[in-house]
Amino acid sequence: CHKSCIYKRIVNYSENIDLTKFECKMCGKCCRIDGFVRLTEEDIERISNYLKISEEAFINQYTTVAPDRLSLILKDTNGHDCCLLTEKGCLIHPVKPEQCKGYPDKWISPELASICEGMKELRRIMKNDE
Repeated sequence: CHKSCIYKRIVNYSENIDLTKFECKMCGKCCRIDGFVRLTEEDIERISNYLKISEEAFINQYTTVAPDRLSLILKDTNGHDCCLLTEKGCLIHPVKPEQCKGYPDKWISPELASICEGMKELRRIMKNDE
């Protein structure tokens, strides 16, 4: 299935969006929605190296066990904001978790699709290309 098909199916939009043209605007809105960011062992190693702290320190400071107990997830603040989100943006953007890198190709929510600045810009581009 083409990426635009995936977008339509998940978000249930009638519009045809080509996600291959998506460009992140670093608005941080994907970092402020309810949900979990699951971490892989590779994510933990990469991020802790980037932050120049031990993996154990990273786990203790920035993670918690997922509600389903299947993985570690990033902690949140204010009940939903990612703990690594600062006023200047993502503290670990160059080494962000695989789940974060996968947006919007691998996951998207109706809420996020409606507020993400990159998705808004993509809709404008697609509308102009018609």
